[in-house]
Amino acid sequence: MLSQPAEIGHSTDVHAKDEWRLALRPAAGNLKRIEPGAWLARGGPVCFELDPGARAFPEGWVLLTCRLTRTLLDGSAQLLVECEAGSQSIPIPVSPGGSVYELVKLPKGIRRLLWQPSQGEGSFEHTPMRARKLPLARRLWLMTRRVGFMLWSRTADEKRRAGLAWFRPFVDLAGQYRACGRLRSYAHSMPYARWLEHYDVLTERDRRLIRRRARRLRGQPHFTLLVTSRPGAKRALAATLASVDAQLYSGYSVAVLKEGRARIPAQGDFVMLLDAGDRLAEHALYWLAEAIGRRRDVAMAYADEDVMGEDGARCEPQFKPDWSPEHLRSINYVGRCVAFRRREIEALGAELLAADAHELALRFSENLAARQIVHVPAVLLHRGPAQARPMPRPRARHALPARPPLVSIVIPTRDAPVLLRSCIDSIRRRSSYANYEILAVDNDSRDPQALAYLDALAPPHRVLRYAAPFNYAAMNNMAASAARGTVLLLLNNDTEVISPDWMEEMLGHLHRDGVGVVGAKLYYGDDTVQHAGDAVGPGGGAAHMHNGLSRDAPGYCHRAVVAQEVSAVTGACLMTWRELYLGVGGLDAAALPLSFNDVDYCLRVQEAGYRVVFTPHAQLYHHESASRSRDFSVSREARDARTMRKRWGRRLRVDPYYNPNLNYHHPNFSLAGPPRVRKPWIG
Repeated sequence: MLSQPAEIGHSTDVHAKDEWRLALRPAAGNLKRIEPGAWLARGGPVCFELDPGARAFPEGWVLLTCRLTRTLLDGSAQLLVECEAGSQSIPIPVSPGGSVYELVKLPKGIRRLLWQPSQGEGSFEHTPMRARKLPLARRLWLMTRRVGFMLWSRTADEKRRAGLAWFRPFVDLAGQYRACGRLRSYAHSMPYARWLEHYDVLTERDRRLIRRRARRLRGQPHFTLLVTSRPGAKRALAATLASVDAQLYSGYSVAVLKEGRARIPAQGDFVMLLDAGDRLAEHALYWLAEAIGRRRDVAMAYADEDVMGEDGARCEPQFKPDWSPEHLRSINYVGRCVAFRRREIEALGAELLAADAHELALRFSENLAARQIVHVPAVLLHRGPAQARPMPRPRARHALPARPPLVSIVIPTRDAPVLLRSCIDSIRRRSSYANYEILAVDNDSRDPQALAYLDALAPPHRVLRYAAPFNYAAMNNMAASAARGTVLLLLNNDTEVISPDWMEEMLGHLHRDGVGVVGAKLYYGDDTVQHAGDAVGPGGGAAHMHNGLSRDAPGYCHRAVVAQEVSAVTGACLMTWRELYLGVGGLDAAALPLSFNDVDYCLRVQEAGYRVVFTPHAQLYHHESASRSRDFSVSREARDARTMRKRWGRRLRVDPYYNPNLNYHHPNFSLAGPPRVRKPWIG
């Protein structure tokens, strides 16, 4: 979004008697102020003293609001209160987007109020902390609304662990509200070993239910397990065969092949390739059979996996997205735990089984429809510690048409001449693609330098005047109607081009079959990742994946450095077909004028049958600290988030490209507690 830098640091009284502005004063020597509103913490915890200025601290119930951005989101935010009666700590939930919007009860006689937004270090931005007294009716309404939403949207296991129940708000609304805060906030990740103890242990009751369910499965597919043995792997082969013998599902046969051989025994509906040393979970074949039987015409099924050491300890879980063909072209993310339907294997040629595992998955899936491929979100295979991990393929460059299309770059702006000049100059100087026009949409700029710069823009670039109140969506829609290009590129005025071939890279993906939107990789000025695709659902809305990651870090399972399908990309740099944009109605200027309109657009494009692709090879800076709308407020964002939940409630519960075993409070690829996975033998 467009805007003005948020300012922090000086204490001013708020005129409203029921509202306090609490200035931030560093309470430890590990904090360095980089610029107004921006800080660097070297070591934790991060601690500010909150200063009410000339007024006394508020007491009783208040609504606390502020916003954190960038890397400072480790879920440990708290208020430390020192008062006449003693000291206390009040946990404060922070939304995945960085918003604090929390009702808290402050005691009387506060002497000192400390704010710890994080226990860890990092660079971050922080808007002023505000506290506001609310009428009783408004406070009760806010509490009831949050509790009601959590009771409606969370799983039974989540509600049980948080202590939520339908009857309890009537007797302890404040307590239920605090419990909801624990669900709403980003939670610390537990170690994988502990996670396994909680969520990945089969009881005898589970085994009985699985055997009973397996006998009643529709179709009961038969699996042919081909185990490749190599010289000196006798012990590894024995471990693999022992895991096969322990299967709770009986519909399988097994054959041991010498390395490089490809032969399919006569029996079997599906073929699985295992290396000596791979170990199947005891319910692996059952769960794959269950997934195959639930859909018609399944030709390929895959599941999650991890690594098991010689001592039986498990590590390195690989929780995979649902079917993502662009992702598979970049890296063999489907891994080892894959069942291929026999008739497609025979049609392609049994010698394909001897090919590289990645090549096999690519060749097998290239003519399948997405509905024919199913993903089981459970760890069903354990690789040996010496087995190779999937690595990204060399970057694929997609060819452009013989007549490259005209790209209409839409840049909404208001004042901020330095930002706008930097953005447009970077396009002109660094872009290797020449067939583009720039449409600067000016929203009532008053700055003489900005006006002079806009007046100097020469054809083919144009300036469109938008005189209405600031509406990011409407400004883009107006420009889309006036654009001459067949391709639209929505771009924030606070971005700066890094990679010269950024437009060619995005256009190459856009011209792939079925692609409707392409997004780029964006960095903050300190070269940490701002955007590498959006997860839709975590936190009840949408949030950037890999936010705060160092520039060259691979991310979770290399997902920060490979092209892949995602649920959404940010409108700060979004390429799409103009005809498609106009056909689905553009950005929603009525219901989502400021935030979430880019996510909403991506979801509507997918609803129309197109894919949304993120590419890490189109790179720009996004100086987001300077691009926050002066119309922005936490309450406005909250309203837009409610609109999204109402419109996309079911879609927000499960992101197909973000595994349900991962943290759904914030998409940082930490482990969920509990996971959002339904075990089919339970019901």
